[in-house]
Amino acid sequence: MTGRSDSHKRLTDILATLNRFARGEYDERLSLSDGKDDIDVISSALNELGDALNKRYQDVFKKEQRINHLLDILLRYTLLDFSKRATTEGGGDEIDALAAGLNAMGEEVIYHMNRLEDSQAQIHAIFKNAPDAVVLIDCNDKIMRWNPAASRIFGWQEDEVTGKFLHTILLPHEYREKHLMGIQRFLTTGEGRILNKTVEMPALCKNSSQIQVELTISPARLNDDYLFIGFLRDITERKRFQERILHLNATLEERVLERTEQVKASERKYRHLFENNPMPLWVMDVKTLQFLDVNESALEHYGYSREEFLTMTSLDLRPEDERARYLELSRSLPGTQNTGVWKHRKKDGTVIFSEVIAHEMDFEGKTARLVLAHDVTEERKARKALELSEARFRRVFDSKMTGFFFWDEDGTITDANDLFLDMVGYTRSELTGRRLNLNGITPPEYAEAQILALEQIRANGVCEPFEKEYVRRDGTRIPVLIGAANIDNSLRIKGVTCVMDISQRKKMEEEIMQLNRDLEVRVNERTRALLEANRDLESFSYSVSHDLRAPLRAIHGYSQMLTEDYEPKLDNEGIRLLNAVKYNARRMGQLVDDLLSFSRLGKRTLSGSDIDVTGMVNDILQDISDSEKKRTKITVHSLGRVFADLTLLRQAFQNLISNALKYSSKKDQPEVEIGQIMLEAVPTYYIKDNGAGFDMAYYPKLFGVFQRLHGQEEFDGTGVGLAIVQRIIQRHGGNIWAESKVGEGAVFYFTLGGRDDARFRASDAASAELPVIN
Repeated sequence: MTGRSDSHKRLTDILATLNRFARGEYDERLSLSDGKDDIDVISSALNELGDALNKRYQDVFKKEQRINHLLDILLRYTLLDFSKRATTEGGGDEIDALAAGLNAMGEEVIYHMNRLEDSQAQIHAIFKNAPDAVVLIDCNDKIMRWNPAASRIFGWQEDEVTGKFLHTILLPHEYREKHLMGIQRFLTTGEGRILNKTVEMPALCKNSSQIQVELTISPARLNDDYLFIGFLRDITERKRFQERILHLNATLEERVLERTEQVKASERKYRHLFENNPMPLWVMDVKTLQFLDVNESALEHYGYSREEFLTMTSLDLRPEDERARYLELSRSLPGTQNTGVWKHRKKDGTVIFSEVIAHEMDFEGKTARLVLAHDVTEERKARKALELSEARFRRVFDSKMTGFFFWDEDGTITDANDLFLDMVGYTRSELTGRRLNLNGITPPEYAEAQILALEQIRANGVCEPFEKEYVRRDGTRIPVLIGAANIDNSLRIKGVTCVMDISQRKKMEEEIMQLNRDLEVRVNERTRALLEANRDLESFSYSVSHDLRAPLRAIHGYSQMLTEDYEPKLDNEGIRLLNAVKYNARRMGQLVDDLLSFSRLGKRTLSGSDIDVTGMVNDILQDISDSEKKRTKITVHSLGRVFADLTLLRQAFQNLISNALKYSSKKDQPEVEIGQIMLEAVPTYYIKDNGAGFDMAYYPKLFGVFQRLHGQEEFDGTGVGLAIVQRIIQRHGGNIWAESKVGEGAVFYFTLGGRDDARFRASDAASAELPVIN
């Protein structure tokens, strides 16, 4: 059973390798066993094919570089006209010789220009059909060329990106500045850190999603400028597979220790299994072929006593006509092998056929071979009888196990078994009247697959099994797995198709997919808090708090001293610039504080308590200046009670209310409404204003750190307040979202988790209250 499982896995690896070949990936080799069976031969051939394809790919790439260099030289001659030949007087003097040389040079240049056109066509074909994305940019980072593979991988068509900056199309924000600095460094110094090297990095797609790519950038000289050629390979799936392999390796290492003990136990079980195995087993010395051990089943099956067996060699079981072949195979038999079917002679002289599986092992310090002999004499007789019996095939055809039907070249079904007719809902009289046709029961969307199957049958005699649907007589559809083969040796096609109803399998697959989706949701819910608590701001907090605050205070202090001591000596512009320095130093300090507050949220332990939300909101409104409250109509509805962290929940409401007041402050009659509604049976809080609002097209940036949808000159703020609110709500197991229209205000909704949330169980940790950020 293990041998079949290994064979199935190795065949699966071969199919996966063929799929990678189809995608242009040649960098992964198949592993070989110690044997020399058919799968090893196929694997070895595929490895050689992959090596050859990879070498061919490298040769083509080198040729392309040489052709590019040749183009750079030959393009200088494109303005020369060689359509007229230099004339000679036939005197044979030096002038005639020079003219003849010029004519020859012109013909040579024309010849090479013609070859250049062919080379350009080849380069274009390589560029167009390359499996990886190829992008050409100029020295200003503008995209010049964009091949079809780039469109397939990133979603942008060439006309959409031509003339645009590469860093705004493909690079995430954190890589853009380094990319531009790298281009400038190369143009200035001629050196590039990643040029002509392959690096892994994320890249943006048109739909704003990110994928992992391998990037190689090579510079090329074009006249007096440079252009850059980028090769990008989508390695997203490969990275996911590598991560899975790492996880599996970790799991495997944990099991190694367990298996070590199991191996020791299995050694103790060996004798029991060997002696009680129902199949004949023996151990023989590889060098002498002497029997070293034999089980009871072998003694009973072959008729020898144990003493007789242990005085014999394995040659003694072979008839004379098999001994030479056995000796030749025995010398070259490594590892575990199914050595095929052999003739064995029993003690009474009876010759039987045995399927032999041999496995090399150490036995009492000797190189030995464990042999299992399965008597297949009766099986061979049965197989031969089956091959000779057409009647038996007919019984299979008419059985209820699998659907069968015969068809001719125009698709007419000429014969079918009852199971197939039951599948499609037709009667045998309709079949006999030749009213049943493949084209009539095949849905339009499977017409192309059917044509491909016919082409495979014409070329190979059979087609690869594939899934499709048939239209039943009542108009319903049935999913099936089919395989077909040609049964006519003439140029015409007459075939037989095997049909398997896979309705139950499809239903089970859908159930499994739903279970996987449910599992993924549960996993995401359980890991969300952990992922958010370990964001990169935690590692950045120490540097921000100790390295940035001191220079900011120094900038502000020295600016203040300059204002106080040298203001009479400065003109208005100087005073304005000093005030700008102080303002920006204060704002940078606020940004630092906001960033630290945001990062601390991931470490703060929640401390749950029963909260009167209406009373808490009224307390927050008491801290608002009287001038704001007089100008703004503030409505507070009943908000009920909730079990939550009082400090954090107060912070969330305070930030949202401050935002509502700020962004509605420029209205003639500003209004703010605070309330609670039920959405899908879940209590949902909302804070609504009639202020400036925002464009929902920029909604993905709304809760990002330092993301602002309004300019600093329009509304003051740092862009961290909503990020803090979102983190607080998510720490409570809730969700937050917003709806808005430009000029018509905005409404923010959020929910909170329940009292039984495990994150409220530890309440002994203390944390300072977060500042209000708006």
